[in-house]
Amino acid sequence: MFTDTVTAGDQLIGTHQYTVTFAPGELPPVDGFFSMTLYNKHHFYFEYDLGRYSLGTKNPDLVRDDDGSLTFYLGNVRPTSAPHSNWIPAPADDFSI
Repeated sequence: MFTDTVTAGDQLIGTHQYTVTFAPGELPPVDGFFSMTLYNKHHFYFEYDLGRYSLGTKNPDLVRDDDGSLTFYLGNVRPTSAPHSNWIPAPADDFSI
């Protein structure tokens, strides 16, 4: 699955903050692994000093919410309330996931 817009149809842009939450027990149904990958406006990986452009089942340090759900945070600036391990850095302009 690929998207460069939010539900309302607006372009994803790094100056905004976004979250993607998977309810408890509702991770994508896969036989191997899943990942959420962030791409810049040219559809290349967004290289950031963290060296991280995706999150998923191969990230053992993900922090689950108190209810067992899993939330990913996307944006150019990490929200102070977000676990660092659950943040995918985004460029300041358009991006897609």
